[in-house]
Amino acid sequence: MPRNSLRTLLTAVVAGMLVATIAWIAGLETPGASASNAKAVASSTLAPTATLQVELPTSPAPELTALSNEPERRAAPENKSETKSKRALAPPRKVLLRAWVSLHGNAVPDATLNVVAAPAGTPWRPPEQDAFFVADGSGPFDRNFSFSVSGHTDSWGRADLDISEFFDVEPTHEPRVLWVMVTDSTPPAKHFDVMLPPEERGARPSAERAIDCGFDLSGGCSVRAAARCADGTTPVELLALELRENSATKHGAALRHEPRLEFRLERGVEHVMVAFAPGYRPQARRFVAEHGLDVGEFVLERGAALSGRLFLRGEPIEGRVLLKLSAQPNGFRVDGNFAWRGDQFEWAERRVSTDGDGRFRIEGLAAEEYELTFELLRGALASKAGSVQVRAPAEGLEFEVRTDNARIELQVRRGGAPAPDFELQFRERSHDGASAGGALRTDENGVAVLWIQPDRATSVSYDARPNPQDPPQRRELTLDFPGGGQRRVVRIDL
Repeated sequence: MPRNSLRTLLTAVVAGMLVATIAWIAGLETPGASASNAKAVASSTLAPTATLQVELPTSPAPELTALSNEPERRAAPENKSETKSKRALAPPRKVLLRAWVSLHGNAVPDATLNVVAAPAGTPWRPPEQDAFFVADGSGPFDRNFSFSVSGHTDSWGRADLDISEFFDVEPTHEPRVLWVMVTDSTPPAKHFDVMLPPEERGARPSAERAIDCGFDLSGGCSVRAAARCADGTTPVELLALELRENSATKHGAALRHEPRLEFRLERGVEHVMVAFAPGYRPQARRFVAEHGLDVGEFVLERGAALSGRLFLRGEPIEGRVLLKLSAQPNGFRVDGNFAWRGDQFEWAERRVSTDGDGRFRIEGLAAEEYELTFELLRGALASKAGSVQVRAPAEGLEFEVRTDNARIELQVRRGGAPAPDFELQFRERSHDGASAGGALRTDENGVAVLWIQPDRATSVSYDARPNPQDPPQRRELTLDFPGGGQRRVVRIDL
């Protein structure tokens, strides 16, 4: 039989078998189907198939060989390399550190942040704040930021740092603490600890995770300054005042032999440094504290002076002069001693005592108007005896005080000789029963001066020893009032 005829016969047999199978299936689905329908299907299928030129395969299909081993391949366990490849195909979780860097509430632009995951053994503490500032003495320089994630703040002081690599680990190995180093335009860098809340550790959210954290660069910094008098005769005191809402926190120490005095101040806060000494005009400079800042050297000059003499009925008297700067604005003042005038501190109040001849001198003043108040002393108590307005500088002034008090000069003698540095107690009693008093001490001449008031009974008490071997005897002396503005000498023999 020819080869083409054999091929045609085989094709027909296969087609016939296929038609018969289709007809049998159709008969099962529609039991009432007629034989004519089956013949029609067979004829319609056989007709085009007979004309096909089909090449019989010369070798088994490779799919059959592969399928024979598929159940065994699926039953075999996965090896490590396959597990690793599957994990690599899983999308990594994105974790962002959203930072805001500020200095006393003001944004810090162009600051550099470096972030690393702290070692597993790093102590953890409850995060009652975003970030804990770590002082220099707490070991921040032992931290290694060689392989840190870094970024820079924008003009609003904000930065988003992708720290996903620290969390691409098993949930139980996620970091508990982040170490952050922040560097701005003024060194040194500031170190912070960021505590991650426990409820966030081990979570695997599908969306990205954001850790919002604020870093305040406020903290202590070292500021230096120096001061001296122009004539080099008096130690100068430096005082750093922290300016906040018209109040001041003082940081100061006397400057003696140190070339530079160092202050530990709050960084980023406005301060004023004041240099002052008795008898010299103070100097002040305003600045914002930054680490390593040198405010400079202050050289104090004498300034303007007021000098004069006190008299009572033409005779010089001892007393005290209280000086106050006139027309003081409602501006910044420190302890009543200094007042801010323009861009400078001036003495706002000074007290000086006269000598035995009633002379006084006040130096270190500005060329302004001052009020002078004269006081007559009763130990630690004082009575006002007039006031005047004077403009500095002025020298050789003479003032007549006015008072209703009487001057009592107590001359204390022991064995006929003056008793210097002897203590006496005085007591004043008013008509309503109120009382006040204090202590007096004699000068080198054995004299103590006491001004007594007309409306009060005044007495003096002291311990006397007639003989050195005798116990002290308490004595009391009532002083009579001689009249307003009068002077009287009272002698006390011990």
